[in-house]
This record gives sequence, structure tokens and C-alpha cells, in this order.
Amino acid sequence: MAGFNERIKQLIKEKDSEGFELEQQEKQEPDPELELLTPSPFYKVENIRSVPACLELRLPNGTSKAIPYSYILEINHKPSEGIEVISTNKRIRIYGRNLKQLYLLMVAFRIRCIEANIGNDLTEENKPFVKEIAIEDQ
Repeated sequence: MAGFNERIKQLIKEKDSEGFELEQQEKQEPDPELELLTPSPFYKVENIRSVPACLELRLPNGTSKAIPYSYILEINHKPSEGIEVISTNKRIRIYGRNLKQLYLLMVAFRIRCIEANIGNDLTEENKPFVKEIAIEDQ
């Protein structure tokens, strides 16, 4: 029984020392590969500076469509009209307001998904708002 108690004490000691190491790691400077970005309910950003494979579009009716970034030929932004994405076989229009940040992240291939608003527009006037996503075949 003494061996069992000693083993328990050893495990507790190891666990405590691991916790100390984790605390020390948390106090270190943030990883330079990570970037702090402003969150939005209308799009998700890839926080690590790597290229996501696809741009996922989440529509209000519950369906989703993913377009490989490698298929995108052109991305246009007009503040009065929104964002237009032209791929090899689709034309995607993203309507809303304050979409400049979304556009800049898209041209850097940093957006994982874009979600259209479901319901009322309760978003502040100065925040990004995705009203609608329209997808057409070319």
C-alpha cells in the first residue's frame, strides 16, 4: 500500500510541475505566427498566417457552399455594391455594409467562411454586416 501512496504523490508532483510549465509558457510572448483580429459574427478569419483551402459560404437557408481559393480569378469591392468574387464557374456577390475589412482579408486568402445574416439587422452601423450572399453559375 505504501508503494501505491508514493506513486500517487509522485503523479501529483508531476502534474503540479506540468501546470507550472504551462503557466510559464502562457506568460511568454505571443506566437508571432498568430495575429489578433477583430471578430465578426459574419465571417471567420484564419488566425494563423496560412492559406485556408476553401472559402465557405453559409446561406440563411442553412445550406453551405465551399469554393477553393485556387478557383478564384478576381475579387472586386465597391462600397456601394459590396464584394464580387469571380471564380472559374461561379459569380458570388456579397451584399452588406462596411465590407472593406472583409475584402482585404479575402484578397489575402485569410477568410475561412462568410455567413449571411439570418434575421434582423441589429448590427452597429460602423461594424461589418453581411446582408446577403448570391451565387450564380457563369
